[in-house]
Amino acid sequence: WDVSAGRKKKTREMGVAKCHSSPVLLVKANNGHALVSGCRGGNVSITDTATLKKVWGQDIAHEGHVTALEWLDENCVMSGGQDGCIRLWDRRCPTK
Repeated sequence: WDVSAGRKKKTREMGVAKCHSSPVLLVKANNGHALVSGCRGGNVSITDTATLKKVWGQDIAHEGHVTALEWLDENCVMSGGQDGCIRLWDRRCPTK
């Protein structure tokens, strides 16, 4: 919204990444090359920013919502959830 003009700003959407089936609650960028996201369903996903494709994911990473995300390095992510757990993930490891 452009307050001075009193109207909606014109924007150009650059792309869409569909990684979750429930509402996304958190997104964190990692040096512009990847995004980690967490959703209300408890899933954690990593998306490549160049292709907007999901490159890693852990379904039901938490019971309940994902409430915290943080990159530890280019491959490792820490997530927190409503289940009271903090979990560490390495995207180099395959998921089940």
